[in-house]
Amino acid sequence: MLDGFSKKWSDADLEAMGFNKVVIGVPGRPLPIMAPNPSGTSAEDAYRLEVLEDDTHPIILWSKRTYPEVIGLLYRFLPTPSMLPLFYETLQLLQVENERRIQFYIGKHGSGKSFLGRLIGEMLHSEGTIAMNCADRDINELLFETVLDVAANPDLYTQINERLATGNMNRTSIAALKAVVGSAYKEVEGVPHIDFEEIGGVRLEKRVDEEGLTETEAVFSDANTRDVVETILKIAQVEGLSKEASFMPIKSQLGLLPRIWQEGRVAHLEEYNKGKEGTDTALHPVLQVFNGESTHCRVYGSGGMSFLFDNRERQPGFFCYMDGNMQQDGVATHSLSASANDRILPNIIQDMIQADWQHRWCQMLTGLPIKIFYESKREQWDADPDSFTRFLHMIRGLGAKNVPASHRHYIDRWEDVLDATDIISRYNKLYDEMTNPDSPANREGKYPELFTEVDDEFYNMAGGSMRRNIYYFKMAILGRPATRQTHLSQGYDMSNDWSAPPNITVSKANYHPEAKLGTNIVEIFYRDMVRLTLGVGKVNLYTRLKAQFESLRMMRPELSEGSSSLDVPYLEDLLNSEHSGPNKNLQVQEVFCAHLRKAFSGTPMSKKDDDLLTLDQVEKAFNAAVALGLPASDDDRLDYIFAQQMVPLVTVDNMVAPMALLDSLTTSQGQHVNMRSEDLLHHDHFLTGLAIPRLGRQSLARLWNQGLIALLDSPLAQNDPALQISCGVSPSQIGLTTVATRVDAGEAIVHLLRHSEKNLTLVVGETVDATLAALMKDNDIEYIDRNTANARARIQTFLNRLLIQAPPETESYLVTAFFHRNILPGMELPRDIEQLDRLRLAEILAAPDVISVRPMNATHLTDHKKITAYLAQQVVEKELQA
Repeated sequence: MLDGFSKKWSDADLEAMGFNKVVIGVPGRPLPIMAPNPSGTSAEDAYRLEVLEDDTHPIILWSKRTYPEVIGLLYRFLPTPSMLPLFYETLQLLQVENERRIQFYIGKHGSGKSFLGRLIGEMLHSEGTIAMNCADRDINELLFETVLDVAANPDLYTQINERLATGNMNRTSIAALKAVVGSAYKEVEGVPHIDFEEIGGVRLEKRVDEEGLTETEAVFSDANTRDVVETILKIAQVEGLSKEASFMPIKSQLGLLPRIWQEGRVAHLEEYNKGKEGTDTALHPVLQVFNGESTHCRVYGSGGMSFLFDNRERQPGFFCYMDGNMQQDGVATHSLSASANDRILPNIIQDMIQADWQHRWCQMLTGLPIKIFYESKREQWDADPDSFTRFLHMIRGLGAKNVPASHRHYIDRWEDVLDATDIISRYNKLYDEMTNPDSPANREGKYPELFTEVDDEFYNMAGGSMRRNIYYFKMAILGRPATRQTHLSQGYDMSNDWSAPPNITVSKANYHPEAKLGTNIVEIFYRDMVRLTLGVGKVNLYTRLKAQFESLRMMRPELSEGSSSLDVPYLEDLLNSEHSGPNKNLQVQEVFCAHLRKAFSGTPMSKKDDDLLTLDQVEKAFNAAVALGLPASDDDRLDYIFAQQMVPLVTVDNMVAPMALLDSLTTSQGQHVNMRSEDLLHHDHFLTGLAIPRLGRQSLARLWNQGLIALLDSPLAQNDPALQISCGVSPSQIGLTTVATRVDAGEAIVHLLRHSEKNLTLVVGETVDATLAALMKDNDIEYIDRNTANARARIQTFLNRLLIQAPPETESYLVTAFFHRNILPGMELPRDIEQLDRLRLAEILAAPDVISVRPMNATHLTDHKKITAYLAQQVVEKELQA
């Protein structure tokens, strides 16, 4: 036994060796951790969340990295709640004074074992762990390697390479050499060469993974030294090298594990219990040194070579991390001997719980496990949400060279992320529960109809897996090309020769993954769920999972065009952010600053947009914007007043404000409403309200009401196709309306045509600046300036897309719908009703002299009392005029 007899270092010694002191878990800087829950009754609540916070005995690590680098790594890559109870022990073992320098994690595939090994190495060393995959390997070879003694007879190997390079070697000899030396055979600029020094040894390759963790991977030679010697002896006779090959010694050299011990690095023995059975016996006494049980042990190789593992000479940064899978993982995984288990004391990782799924999804979206930080001091963060945002930004950037823009964006929206990841994690948990025949729920008969559909084989192939979730996330980040039902397709273009590329510009330069990330995630989850269940005949499992998909708000049910989705946010609402990313926010900033300069043209203003309105103000304004709802009232005059979303104002303090649509059909003692020009919303403000990401979709959905149908008060009106289009309730999903707005010269009308199912929107209005036009285009709105020469042609092009495969009478209905709110100069209805058959929709939508007799009025008057007073005042004015 060691009895405390191992090398000790003072702080000064460690600093002189290039180590930095890192104190973890002190008051003011707590570290979330999981501790046993005395009242726990299941795996879900076996542990409770606590924090590591001790000013007397905190965790002290000595690292080759700086303090901010280690703390940043630790907080960003904090293991899942299921692993935190074990990680608490790991942190204690990593302290240099701890004589136990080994830990073995064993658990299901995808539980995060390898990830933790990389994190440990990254925290202690700038070049991370040295990872060795032990699967199907002779474990004893980690102690000593058998290699060619090239230095003892360099002439032989030089001649072989010279003959290869000049082509003076028999083809059969070349083939035999290539077959036996494996990856040691190389070609540099077409010249063949064999690296004989590599045979039988190990080379180290450093790489950085997608998580930003550095790892030095041990690449073992795929050539057997004795087989190479035997082959060279045979070809030497053919090649006339028998004399040179008569002396070809092999030798033993230190294996990778002794070298790691000498350098004081972190050894990561992956898949340890998949190594060749019985080949780790020589390693057992070494493990006793690593676990602090023995002071030292000597191991022996061939040729009298030996190496002494001595704890009195151990380097402070050495640690041995081992991992393996549970035996039910497959036939390649075997049980370790009792003596091996007794030396390494395996730590069994519990099966993933819901909190684990949410933890990892938070890390994927923001680079931080924000859920556990939030829950560790919920009352503090609820009292001051902005401080939690600042905390997350600080931790995310601590010691990091670069923070992805999407991480910064979702940190700002951490409340949405918590809600979204809760939805995903609940589905993950239920999916794993249903597909696992050995889950408590299935054992208890909770899903009897699944008994014949799920078994061990299916679970091993299609069960819940964090790796599957990581795959989903990576695919969603890449973006997903849209699919359409065949009847909505534009069809095959036969006007051009397909031998030439299409005349379309496709670029990912301005792609922002967060724009439709939620939609992409849902689509990938659902597509894979169908593939793994209904697609292979597992109807009951599909039915169960689809029901959960909808009830958990993963999948959005069919919504009518006028309904709101923000009242009950679905996953795509929470993660989609079409305004996100620097380019989107810059566009919105440019539009708003243009409004400011136009509204206050007589006031000197900075030419820099950031001086007027920062991107942070843009983001915060949208995050604070909420849907407006008018109070219920018995006043019949309010039947056709309904709230819009938010639209831009021209002051920085109030970037967005409520807007109402007041239908001119609103009556007061039989009179229609005529808005004063100054009470109408500005034309550009109204359009910006439609185009603003996140809010614009709501605005488009609320542009229609059933006022025209109600005004006629006839059963026939309910089924009139043109009236249905005017009111946005047509079974064709097409709506057409006209909105009155204000411009500097007076009033301006805006025509809006929308197909909600195809998500096609046409807006026809006055001239706008290029930035606003670009913003509308980027948000799927086709905007056409009626004052341009090609306005009619562009409208017709849009109609061709809109009406493809539509019944031929649809355009006639649209023309009629147009005249429910508008009239052309010189026309009088119903006198001139026959003229409607001769009019084309593109022509009348582009007409600059249209008179809107029953428009929707876009107004900044939103208070219901003010609107009521406004209506009453109009009655008085009309009576005076009469």
